[in-house]
Amino acid sequence: MKTALYTLTLSKRSIHEALRHTRDLGYKGVEIWGKEPHVSCDTTPERAKEIRQLAEDYGLAIVSVASYVGRFSTKSDEECDKEYEDLKKYMDVLENLGADLMRIGCGGPNAHLAQDYHYEKAAYWLQKCADFAAQAGKRLAMEIHNSTLVESAEDSIKLLNMIDRENVGVIHDAGNMYISGNDYGAQSVELLGDKIFHVHVKDIERIQDKNLPASFYNSTKNGNELFRYTLLNEGGTDHKPLFDALKKAGYKGYLSTECGAALPDIERAKNEIQEMNKLLES
Repeated sequence: MKTALYTLTLSKRSIHEALRHTRDLGYKGVEIWGKEPHVSCDTTPERAKEIRQLAEDYGLAIVSVASYVGRFSTKSDEECDKEYEDLKKYMDVLENLGADLMRIGCGGPNAHLAQDYHYEKAAYWLQKCADFAAQAGKRLAMEIHNSTLVESAEDSIKLLNMIDRENVGVIHDAGNMYISGNDYGAQSVELLGDKIFHVHVKDIERIQDKNLPASFYNSTKNGNELFRYTLLNEGGTDHKPLFDALKKAGYKGYLSTECGAALPDIERAKNEIQEMNKLLES
């Protein structure tokens, strides 16, 4: 397993500066934030190739693009078609970046509130996107995320079976699964198997004091709960069982840090690679 930096962590900086810091901090790969000033579906071929060359010069693999395309389940057909058109434009961006994986959203609501038609609509449009992506030799991954149809490994398998495409998988995210109150350790890895295309790493804890920094509310099965982002290994999300399970399963991909703790961005990114390396070495 190798470390990567999700450039959302450095979202206030240009993509060029973000790549330089990623290299200097010792990460092996980069997951590019799918919003400007990093990249979008409208990124020109020339700029995408420039980013690719810079990453190569820095010895960084471009692991994925974290787009905001999709969220089909609650959108109108007209809105879904617009998302599909953006997906098609993104395939050229990925090709010019030299990346083969893109995040795509299924939409909400929370899995425990969703109806069959939410899954059916999401599956229909995700099949269309998957078929187009396959023609371009690209893969798509839904992030396991609180407040979406895929809050757990079980939810993810349900939707993946409905989509039924080899080039669609998930981004395992223990922090998000902690929020939703779902297993994010060995059981989730065993269930998802080779459908884990990528992994996000961030620490979160449940709190009672809304005045703590980096705090936020989220709707869960338990109601409107309060959480906050912390540095890795300082919150409530124990990543050690996950890392052990990924090793046992033979996962060879990347682990992207996505720390939202209330500290300067470079300080956060530096801490996270140190803590990830400790977990990988233990």
